[in-house]
Amino acid sequence: MRWNGEAHEGKYRPLITKQLFAKVQEVLANRRKPRKSKKRHDFPFVGLFNCSCGSMFTAQFAKGNGGLYRYYRCTRKHGACAEKYIQENELQKQIIEKSQTIALPADWSKEMLEKLEREEKLQIQSADAFAEANRKKILALQEKLDKLLEGYLDNLIDEDTYRRKKENLVQQKIALKGEQDTLLRKRMSGWNEPLREYINTLIYAGIIASEQSPQEIAHFAQKIGTNRLISEKIVSWDFVPPFDFTAQFLASRARRRGEQTSASPHKKSRSPIWCPQQDSNLQLTA
Repeated sequence: MRWNGEAHEGKYRPLITKQLFAKVQEVLANRRKPRKSKKRHDFPFVGLFNCSCGSMFTAQFAKGNGGLYRYYRCTRKHGACAEKYIQENELQKQIIEKSQTIALPADWSKEMLEKLEREEKLQIQSADAFAEANRKKILALQEKLDKLLEGYLDNLIDEDTYRRKKENLVQQKIALKGEQDTLLRKRMSGWNEPLREYINTLIYAGIIASEQSPQEIAHFAQKIGTNRLISEKIVSWDFVPPFDFTAQFLASRARRRGEQTSASPHKKSRSPIWCPQQDSNLQLTA
């Protein structure tokens, strides 16, 4: 052992041998070295879809027609499967087409965002007016409490009267502060953000065809769809709420009017509007 830079024999029996200690140090040193990792191929849609047989879809490269292609196939984890492979570009094309079924016409989206912005301003103005009125009431109550205390100290009112009136004023003040706190929590809750996110998602669905990143397309499909399936080389999924309602509404409207539901160029159509009976909710109307 070493002490103050000098080696000493030591009087205690070592717990482990010198050879074992050296071996442990060697193992620890090796663990600190960066591990060599295998190069992984980036297949953006792996893990996104199940096969109709219940297995997952995986991906691999294949050569053909003088080129190297990326395609997806069933893992056949549950046994033999007749499902054929699907090329990545075809899979991406179908994901885009499916996503576009919840795309709102551009004029609809624009009006919804403008309506949301107006609603936010009205909410803020209303909340500010309410808060200011409450603030004045609280100040008035505090003035009454101060005068009540002065009257008691000057022996103008007896103790029982003082306590009774003070209790009444304090309870009013507590109630008003509670209303202020409730209003503040509502202001901080960001009620508008989920709605804004919903609208922006519908807008993105309309422009997803221009997305250059397959990873972003895969992420979007994961965000809006569940029970994602490939059967007979056809992509399908169930839309998660609230996009399930959007898809049903747009499909129904298209059937009745023969109109496009994606954000491709078309004549201006009637947009969704707020239902005035509901607080800050967007209501799609036919």
